Amino acid sequence: PQNLKLPHRYNFISFSYNTISHSQINKVRYRYKMEGLNDNWSSLTDKTDISYGSLSPGKYTFKVQAINSEGIWSDESSFNFRIKHPWWRTWWFYSILACLILLLVYNYIRERENKLKRDKEILQTNINEKTQELVDKNEELQIINLEKDKLLSIIAHDLRGPFNGFLGLSEILAHNFKELSEDEISDIAINLNSSAQNLYNLLENLLQWSRMRQTSYPFNPSAKSLNSLVEDNMAILLQTAGSKNINLQHSVPTNVEVYVDVNMFQTIIRNLVSNAI
Repeated sequence: PQNLKLPHRYNFISFSYNTISHSQINKVRYRYKMEGLNDNWSSLTDKTDISYGSLSPGKYTFKVQAINSEGIWSDESSFNFRIKHPWWRTWWFYSILACLILLLVYNYIRERENKLKRDKEILQTNINEKTQELVDKNEELQIINLEKDKLLSIIAHDLRGPFNGFLGLSEILAHNFKELSEDEISDIAINLNSSAQNLYNLLENLLQWSRMRQTSYPFNPSAKSLNSLVEDNMAILLQTAGSKNINLQHSVPTNVEVYVDVNMFQTIIRNLVSNAI
């Protein structure tokens, strides 16, 4: 066959050859070579066949030449053939493989980019959450500072009245002690004790109010006599009013009850009366 092309698995080939000689045919010798496998001529032999096995894919040319007993060489005879590569060693397979590798690399890069993008979004979300937490904490801190300032303002406001009465009595006692009679000194001492007790009660109420503002003190409403609540707070402010020649009077029926938190209600009454004074 001309232009023989064999599949890669048909790689065992045998060649048979012969020549015609007019005399002494038994003295004819041959040499051969397989270009593509070995470019050197073989030694002279009288064999008229040769086999090749396990040939690799590629192009081959088998050549053979004879010499007679007189030393005359014949022309070379040759036969060309090719053993085809397996499909996994063809150029189109390599092309497809290269495309697949490029596609895998591209997909890997895209997946990495998407993962980095997702990680960036998650990180940004966490940053935003932490930032919002800081903003909330800052706002909470500002509220706490405002509450603190308000508490200090209320304490200063509520303590000013009792302290003025306490200071007024102590000033009378300090400057006019020798001129005061025993009964007057006794009255001043009683008033000082009453002022001190009222001041203590006021501080206790303010402390409870502060706890309530910080949600650490419960809201406990109960039924109370309105008259007794008003009288308790009037007693705290009598000294302050007296130092300004103000007479405190109240008219509350004794049978009226209110359902209130005592500490909150007393704070309201004190603020209203103290502001009026």
